[in-house]
Amino acid sequence: MTGEPVSSKDDIKPEGDGIRETLARIFKELTEIRVVTAVGDVEIALRRSEDGATIKTDVQTTGKNAKALVTIFDLIDGDVTNMISPDLLGDESLRAFHSAQVEKSIKVIPEHIRALIEVGQKISQM
Repeated sequence: MTGEPVSSKDDIKPEGDGIRETLARIFKELTEIRVVTAVGDVEIALRRSEDGATIKTDVQTTGKNAKALVTIFDLIDGDVTNMISPDLLGDESLRAFHSAQVEKSIKVIPEHIRALIEVGQKISQM
């Protein structure tokens, strides 16, 4: 894990408070789709990437009984990351629930891409 930790999306603010900075912040927030199904003590943290260009999600289990299914879609580089706690490999009902949530998220990807393009166009016209 690298980059500066962020305690909430409210902390993700570029310098300045003009429309350009606001649009840039929105653009950064639209670069990842996260689906997390967690059981037990799980910590989810948002952090700025090293170059400050994007916000990334870190998921850490904080207790011995913590388990999670995590799917992260990075819309910038196209990566899809899946993490499955070993104890959940055989839990078909929880995995089916998580898969349904992933399917719902996949349906919004085109909307996110359109929004990214619109924000990028607005920023470039400024």
